[in-house]
This record gives sequence, structure tokens and C-alpha cells, in this order.
Amino acid sequence: MNAPAHANSGLARRLAAICYDALLLTAVLLVLTAILLATRRGTAIAPQTWWFQIFVVGVCLLFHAWFWTHGGQTLGMRAWKIRVVRDDGTALTWRHAVLRFAAASLSALPAGLGFWWCLIDAEKRCWHDRLTHTRVQNVDRARSLPRALADPQERDRRHEQQHGTRRPCDDERVDIKDLPALGRDAHDHVVSQADNEPDQQARSRSRGA
Repeated sequence: MNAPAHANSGLARRLAAICYDALLLTAVLLVLTAILLATRRGTAIAPQTWWFQIFVVGVCLLFHAWFWTHGGQTLGMRAWKIRVVRDDGTALTWRHAVLRFAAASLSALPAGLGFWWCLIDAEKRCWHDRLTHTRVQNVDRARSLPRALADPQERDRRHEQQHGTRRPCDDERVDIKDLPALGRDAHDHVVSQADNEPDQQARSRSRGA
């Protein structure tokens, strides 16, 4: 099994992402419920209605599973820079996403004990992470940048396309601390050329004569 490329996320970021997603899900459910009421001509739906409960769970499942299988991040996870992946670092399939959602529901049932387990787990993993062989990892800054900024070769290629010149390598770039010395060297070069200019003109006139 490959070692994880990024540090596993702690409980604080997980809970923050869950709260963020809960607000979004509440808004989505309100809109969908309003549509249902409109189709029922305003007839109220009792909260205990079995099909409505299945409807709510289904919406929550589709919300999480779709995001987990498309980049590994819900909107809340994207805001808090965390991502869910499998143990080998690959993306979740729909099967893994459904199993993880079901396992997360089990983790939340005993007063959230499956989530609190993250605080004492050596790898900061919750019960549903262990059960489904997944992990929640922090997203480092380099991976969140556009490819043109994160990939040095891509930066070089774009620079050459835009400016027609090769982008200088790191060892060719001037350190800002060297600017005063470079300024003195440039000044000495200009003064030297100015001092030599009369001699060059005199030699040119003598050759012309």
C-alpha cells in the first residue's frame, strides 16, 4: 500500500466542513421540498412520512457521493482544503462513496463517537474511514494552484509562448541582495566607456588622416 502523500486532516476541519455542507444541504432541501409542495398543490407533508424520509436521505447521499466521486471534495471540504481519497490515494468510486456515506451514518449514531475517535486514532481516522479504507487529507497549497502556477515546466512553456524568450532558471535569477553590487558594476562600466570614448575618437581621426 502506498504511503499517503499528504497529512490526514484533524477533527476540527472535518466538523467545519460538515457544518458548511449542512447549511448548503438545508438550502437544497428547502428548495426541493417547496417543489414537492407545489406538485401536491400545497398539501403538507408530515415529517414522519416514510417516502419523504427516504427522499431526504437520498438527497444527502447524492450530494456527498457526487462530490466525493468528482474531485473528492464537497463544497465545505473545498472551503476548508480537505479531500477524501482511498487508502492508495486514488479517487472514490460510486460504490466506495455509498459505503462511506452509510458508514458515516453509523459513526454519527452513538453521539458522534465514530467521529470523536479521530482524536485518539494514530492516523486521525474516524470509524467510517477505517471501515471503507478511505482517509481525509489536507490539500496542500501547490495542488490547489492552477497547473500553470504549480508546475515549473508549465510556467516555463507559457513564459516562452508569451514573451518569445526562455524563462531564466532559478540559478540564473538575480538575488535582490546582489542589486547594489550589480548597480555599482553597471555604473563603473558606463564610466569606463565614457573615459575611453575620447581616446577611441582620437585613434579614429588619426587612422582617417
